[in-house]
Amino acid sequence: MKKILFVFMLVFILTATGYAAAQQKRMELTALNSMQRIGQNQKATGPREVVIKAARNEVESFQVVVSAFEENINVVEVEISELVSETKPVIGKENIELYREEYVRVRRSTPRADLPPGLYADPLVPFINPITGEPIEPHSRTRERWGEPFKSSGYVMYALPFEVFRGQNQPLWVDVHVPKDTPAGVYKGTIRVVARRKITDEIPVTLTVWGFTLPDGPTHKNHFGGFRNVARFFNIKRSSQRFNEIEMRYCEEMARHRINPPLPSRLLPSMNDDGSLKIVPERHKELRAFMSRLNVTDFEIPKPPFVKLPRSTLREDYKTISPSNRKKTIRYYRDYYNYLKENGWEKRAYVYMLDEPNTKENYEQVLVLGALVHEAVPQLRCLVVEQTYKQNAEWPDIDPAVDIWCPLWSFIDRETIDEKIAHGDEVWSYTALTQRSKPYHKTTCPPNFVIIFADDLGYADLGCFGHPTLRTPNLDRMAAEGAKLTQFYSAASVCTPSRAALLTGRLPIRSGMCSNRRRVLKSNSGGGLPHSEITIATALKTKGYATACIGKWHLGHLPRFLPTRHGFDYYFGIPYSNDMRPTPLLENEKTIEEPVVQTTLTKRYTEKAIRFLEQNKNKPFFLYFPHTFPHTPLFASQRFKGASLRGLYGDVVEELDWSIGRILDTLKKLGLAENTLVLFTSDNGPWLTQKLRGGSAGLLRGGKGSTWDGGMREPALAWWPGKIPPGSVITDLASTLDFFPTCLTLAGVSLPKDRVLDGYDITPLLNRTGKSQRDTIFFYRGAGIFAVRRGPWKMHLTTQSGYRDKPHPHDPPLLFHIEHDPSEKFDVANDHPNIIAELTRLIERHRTTIKPVKSQLEIKLP
Repeated sequence: MKKILFVFMLVFILTATGYAAAQQKRMELTALNSMQRIGQNQKATGPREVVIKAARNEVESFQVVVSAFEENINVVEVEISELVSETKPVIGKENIELYREEYVRVRRSTPRADLPPGLYADPLVPFINPITGEPIEPHSRTRERWGEPFKSSGYVMYALPFEVFRGQNQPLWVDVHVPKDTPAGVYKGTIRVVARRKITDEIPVTLTVWGFTLPDGPTHKNHFGGFRNVARFFNIKRSSQRFNEIEMRYCEEMARHRINPPLPSRLLPSMNDDGSLKIVPERHKELRAFMSRLNVTDFEIPKPPFVKLPRSTLREDYKTISPSNRKKTIRYYRDYYNYLKENGWEKRAYVYMLDEPNTKENYEQVLVLGALVHEAVPQLRCLVVEQTYKQNAEWPDIDPAVDIWCPLWSFIDRETIDEKIAHGDEVWSYTALTQRSKPYHKTTCPPNFVIIFADDLGYADLGCFGHPTLRTPNLDRMAAEGAKLTQFYSAASVCTPSRAALLTGRLPIRSGMCSNRRRVLKSNSGGGLPHSEITIATALKTKGYATACIGKWHLGHLPRFLPTRHGFDYYFGIPYSNDMRPTPLLENEKTIEEPVVQTTLTKRYTEKAIRFLEQNKNKPFFLYFPHTFPHTPLFASQRFKGASLRGLYGDVVEELDWSIGRILDTLKKLGLAENTLVLFTSDNGPWLTQKLRGGSAGLLRGGKGSTWDGGMREPALAWWPGKIPPGSVITDLASTLDFFPTCLTLAGVSLPKDRVLDGYDITPLLNRTGKSQRDTIFFYRGAGIFAVRRGPWKMHLTTQSGYRDKPHPHDPPLLFHIEHDPSEKFDVANDHPNIIAELTRLIERHRTTIKPVKSQLEIKLP
């Protein structure tokens, strides 16, 4: 009997435990503070308790997130208890207000945003109608019998009941007003949520009340435009009593939450035709009562109609105010200031000049308006809704005209805000719930950089560069949404020197990263990229960038030469080419797999790259992503093996394309795309000796290892939404050498002056505001100059195929017009001796800039 009873009790306990666990999984409450926002599908990770602190006479807010787990839930009741202290004083329910947060769609994120575009909670729907005192219930339509008109009740936006779908959440907003006479101490209570089918949960609420009382009135400075659109939203006239009532409710609610409300225009003085004020005693009396009752601290003087400048800055008179209007404007501001001074309000006064000046001409208008206001009344403060830094360095400085700055929330810049405050200006908040950041605004965040470097990819190996069977939809998307560079060159025709050049902006001959004896570093090499060289990563670290190298390094495999010793915070990849033995996989400086499983490399690289982007979404970053493939031997994952029409080579390239698509999609998902420059190219041309396992240079002559265009002219793409015009085709000369100065200049890093740089900032070329500064490409094979190109002309001193061939000197040199003859078939040297002479002198001048350094590639391990 005892045994049976024990089994029964055990079953009961396990059943009860399982029921409780199931209850918890069906719905859970977590807390958020008032400054946080959560997406509808975002996992709630807040604590299981509410902890807040407030002074007396303060409204403190918090959020409670209702999450559904195993099934959809229908919430029918939300209740918060009184908050009671140990000494029994009570903050009653009449001081606590509940709201359901309505989700709205944020279509576009901003550089500083923590979350991508999507549905986010913003408007608050009160549980109780503040006018009627009744619950705000759902909209419904009923009729007593068929054929009779419907009767409507309730509201489209309501509080209860509400449904939360599985895997989603619904935040609730709670305002707690601490009365002035509340004793200091700790107050505790609970908030409880009930859903249908007896699903319940509750969390504790702890409020610490400090022993001091806040004065009445706003707690910060802000500008709010007004409620003119209320009439349109409610389909009423602005002159109606109904409009006045709604406007007053908005003002009272703002004041109750310590936000300075705008002044209703119906209470302000009117204006005579000559600019003088007309004071209506009844209005004035109401205005005094309004300002006293709502504790208004700032008084916006309305702008008179005769001082408004044309909206179109294309008009010749866009910054002109006629003499008669100037006279009336000056009188208006002086009369208004005297009116305010008589009532003791003059120190609260300001003039709102212009909304978001976004052109040079708008800046000029601000200067005109500010000068006029200060001429009328030097003490009057002028406000502009603009960030605290110039959008464009070439625009005029509007600081002399501005006393109060209202930067949009997405362009807050601490450094320049401090500068404005230091010299006497004020910086206010701009009270608006939702704003879209204009793409032409300068971002206060430095841009991010992603450089994706393929290995041995041919000029014609992408769909957007004309391959008939290789499918590269994501790289094609980069071209469609950004720019395709059709005359882009790598600085070398093999792996090691080309990578050194990209990261340093210097020809490999200057750093010792080339050799006529050993063309690349091998697994028995003892050398590597010298520490005297400055990489993009090293330079960007000085500006606080997070940096990572993911993929093939090939600039020295010994620990002292690894990426972690050259400015990269994180490294994941193989140290040299995948045909060298042994082939280890490294994470930072530790071998984690040997030999590496090469079929998984592209996938694992991509996962690590995405993790790096996610972990560093809130700070500037540089991701250098040099893929291992399509260098041979070729390996594709099971998903892509056999999927291409181009055989194994095509499988590998299409998997690279998939990887690049994941990177672009992640940048968009994280809201980083508009602040990230993505560059794609290859280290050198296709490895033609690998036959079907190598790529194609298309109509270009030669391939990897040679100084024919097929060996060094690469497919190149640049992607930066909002900065690079979509569908751009750039035919100017550019090079991997240009990545270094471009990234540094965009990041605000000074270029080193103690060394020769061989690259140029190509930002104007990419955003189509200017041309390339580059007119010359030098073609090195090892430590020797084999060819040079200036403009359309390319001269070969020596030619040699990539492998298994001897050099062929040419005297006179060969000459090709590359734009007429991209395949370098027709030597026209005899027709252009002056071009041969000019290019010969160019090479001689270049050689004088080369200082001999020790070759790192010739150093072998003992």
